[in-house]
Amino acid sequence: MQLLHVRCVRRTYASAVRFDSPELVTCGKSTSEVLRGWTVFKLFTYDPIVDNSLKLFSVAQRLLGERLFESLLRGTVFGQFAGGVDEEDAAKTCAKLSRKGISSVWQYSVEQDVRTDGSPGDIRRQEALYQKQNEHFLKTIELSGRYNTSVARFAAIKLTAISNTILLQRLSILLKASEATFNSLAAKSACDVHQGVPMDVIAKHYPSLLKNNEKSTLVTSDGKVTLAEWIRHLRLPWNLSLYSAILEQAGTSLPPLSDIQLEQFDGFVKRLEAIGECASSAGVRVLIDAEQTWYQPAIHHFTLHYLMPQFNTSTSTPIYNTVQAYLQSAYNTLLLDTATAKLYNFKYALKLVRGAYMVQERAEAAGNGYPSPIHPDKPSTDQSYNKAMEYLLGEVAKGRVNLMVASHNRPSVELAVEKMNELKLSPSDGSVVFGQSLGMADHLTYPLAHEGYQVNKVLPYGPIQEVLPYLSRRAQENRGIMLNAQTELQLYQNELKRRLFGSYTSS
Repeated sequence: MQLLHVRCVRRTYASAVRFDSPELVTCGKSTSEVLRGWTVFKLFTYDPIVDNSLKLFSVAQRLLGERLFESLLRGTVFGQFAGGVDEEDAAKTCAKLSRKGISSVWQYSVEQDVRTDGSPGDIRRQEALYQKQNEHFLKTIELSGRYNTSVARFAAIKLTAISNTILLQRLSILLKASEATFNSLAAKSACDVHQGVPMDVIAKHYPSLLKNNEKSTLVTSDGKVTLAEWIRHLRLPWNLSLYSAILEQAGTSLPPLSDIQLEQFDGFVKRLEAIGECASSAGVRVLIDAEQTWYQPAIHHFTLHYLMPQFNTSTSTPIYNTVQAYLQSAYNTLLLDTATAKLYNFKYALKLVRGAYMVQERAEAAGNGYPSPIHPDKPSTDQSYNKAMEYLLGEVAKGRVNLMVASHNRPSVELAVEKMNELKLSPSDGSVVFGQSLGMADHLTYPLAHEGYQVNKVLPYGPIQEVLPYLSRRAQENRGIMLNAQTELQLYQNELKRRLFGSYTSS
């Protein structure tokens, strides 16, 4: 059996990329790894397997016992999509990718059950679990700094893992109500939210907002208040008390946060500070994952208005936001975000994704009687992603933004490469990087790396039993990708045939 050897090199200049290069993907892969890839992608073309993956894992464990079960998973799903069971394992995977010119986004992927019955004692137990999870995140950031060798080193975290989700939901309601209030004022005044609402209109409706406070004052040079300035003035965690007045005057009210919730709020803020400080000292860029729309306003607000102003500068971007292009509001969010970064005088950084919660978002909207916030179909989502990406690449060329193009979609990746070359953006200085999941979209990752583009694989790691819920959830969230992974399936199938019979086939 003859293996095909291809020299995988790094270039220091931008160039076109040949994505029809299966030899780049399979060079260095053992036959058992190729067989594993084909097996996993073949299994995941069956929707019932994806939907019932956790149940199937449980049945297999009972039948096989723990040792055989874990051995089976290492040879299939876990081995394909996870970086390892611990730091040592993950470091080996990181080094293997690095030899191919691929960086790793370190991600501790153990998910804890932190539900609470609401009692003070149980809430404090919950807070202790959040603190423990945050310590894992801090360790992951340090590991990325230690083992990655690229210009831009990444780690990824989820804020729902370190904060009470009911609290995030409450804060999201406040933030959405505040933004809706400003939009209403702008509409009544026939003003564009980005051009500004006259100060006298603000004073008439919300005089309390013009009072000085410790952290921010609503003062502008042109006598107008933009949406970005409005949100900055009301930014959390400092101005929580002002939201009650806004809600009351808008005819809406929510019960004030309890003493225990305020304690949780303070704990969350301290954990955020620890993340920012750790990222800055380790020289690592932290990707703050986007989540469901009932949590996302709070996640987005704390990323953009709390972490970034403290830790991002005009040259350094340790904090990355995430924008989901399947949301109909995505482009306007980017316009507001870049205006906000200019207001605070820091460089904006983000990971652009399509989005992973389509089924949940549509079900929640239908169940609660509001329009779905996501685009109706794949073509409109693709258009949204590409429009956002082109705008952001233009901002990168102006030195205002750092961007991760996180996509498994070949046309989008090809467009990004084309625009980078058109704008004369460096493929390797870290201002634009690419991202794909470990074990997926290798037909994009390896050719990009071969031509000198900085490309990253998300590297989830943790004990097998504890990472299974993460792998199952990711499989379900990425159902569309899994069911349409024909490129990967065909690639592995052709390579198996080549190794067994000595030639590629087209089917």
